[in-house]
Amino acid sequence: MKQRRSFGIVLTTLAIAAAATFVSGCRSFEESVKPLITPQAPEGYVRPVYMTGTVSVEEADPSKMNVEVWRVNSNPYPDSVQLFVRVFDNDGRIITKLAPPYYTGSDDYRKIWSGLTEQIGIDGDPQNITDFSVREFSDQDGIPYELALVLDYSGTMGTNIGMLEEGASAFVKLKRPQDRIAVVKFDKNPQLVVRSTDSESALLATFNRAGLAGYGTYTALYSAARLGAEQLALAPEEHPRAVVLFTDGEDNASTIVASDLYKYTLDNDIPIFTIAFGPVNREVLSDISTVTGGKFYQTYTPDELKMAFEDIYRSLRNYYLVTYRPVNAIGKHMVRLTLTPPRAATQLGATAEYNTLTGAVARDNSFDPGPIFFDYNQATLRPESQRAIENVATVMRDRPRMKIEVQGHTDAVGGDEFNQKLSEARAAAVRDAIVAAGIDPSRVQARGFGLSQPVASNDTEEGRAKNRRTEFVILRR
Repeated sequence: MKQRRSFGIVLTTLAIAAAATFVSGCRSFEESVKPLITPQAPEGYVRPVYMTGTVSVEEADPSKMNVEVWRVNSNPYPDSVQLFVRVFDNDGRIITKLAPPYYTGSDDYRKIWSGLTEQIGIDGDPQNITDFSVREFSDQDGIPYELALVLDYSGTMGTNIGMLEEGASAFVKLKRPQDRIAVVKFDKNPQLVVRSTDSESALLATFNRAGLAGYGTYTALYSAARLGAEQLALAPEEHPRAVVLFTDGEDNASTIVASDLYKYTLDNDIPIFTIAFGPVNREVLSDISTVTGGKFYQTYTPDELKMAFEDIYRSLRNYYLVTYRPVNAIGKHMVRLTLTPPRAATQLGATAEYNTLTGAVARDNSFDPGPIFFDYNQATLRPESQRAIENVATVMRDRPRMKIEVQGHTDAVGGDEFNQKLSEARAAAVRDAIVAAGIDPSRVQARGFGLSQPVASNDTEEGRAKNRRTEFVILRR
């Protein structure tokens, strides 16, 4: 059976400056277009090293080597997790020949890949992962790539559209003859302007510097990204796929919601990469890349934006794939990878993290942080509930706008009045525990439903156990 390599690309670059101003009254589209504004990087910002080429490990200076986990694909969890790893020098050259099938050293290559650990949460104990594989992917593989550029041409892009097209053109010029790229442009109406093609000239002709002529102000981000993904889903299954979405992260015209996009891309193994230019809706862009297994980029200058385009393409073609079976536990997983390259005086280390709750939070209106336990017929939380409480608090700290409702449910033993009061008291106890973990009380509501919403029969102990439950519903993301 053929195995497909996954790497989404939703390159989300944002529209600049302030939020979009809608066309209203007699105001023309041209009057509503935003001017070019070069955003200011925050104080202390350090530009990352962007990938510009490759160099073999024999030719690289070991004193200038770095390693990073470029992105994490946790979608196969709990069966496996994939780490996409780059080893590179200070000049942005990816270092090759550190793992099969391109490793040429005389020693076992596993001596290079010297350690992998996972811990659950910030207080967990690191657990060694001894059973993992490493495979090097390279330009030499010759595998055709299926890519989609999804570009925001709404009014919020303003005169930055020229910069967008320069970046997209640079991306196209990096393609190999066998790679195929589709182009989608969108405002409130997503348009497939170039079907998947390997013709570089046809693709470059798409960016004719016509600016925003013919486009409006509203933005159908999710619908456009779905249209780009649909072009990739038609490609042969064994071809790697990626969608590149360039936008400001705001949506006000899509006919689908975020969860529809996530489901489609996950079902078709199409991760999304997002790129931000200046101040944008980071939460939306981060969710898109995290849930689909892509990567989020933050850029602040036009040249940095173009470098990010190149970084994505080169990194899709040259990387090390570390695959392992993760620790099976709900919550935040913190990963550490160590390498000892040939001739290196010290070990190199890289860290990454993923959260088994993130996908559920992003895709649905409820999520499961783990089991909640109470004393019999009481509203007293048992100690083993603490892990679930910490998981909820972690998710809410990561999403400062998020509000939830804790819902208590009971079985039918004891009657309506008793169970209604018990469910309300239990929901309140969970809410209080979440607040005690550092979450603002205004962000957590509690509500009891008693025995009114069973999910199983109350005629058996198994069914009653399922009905005694605590649910977490997202009121605002």
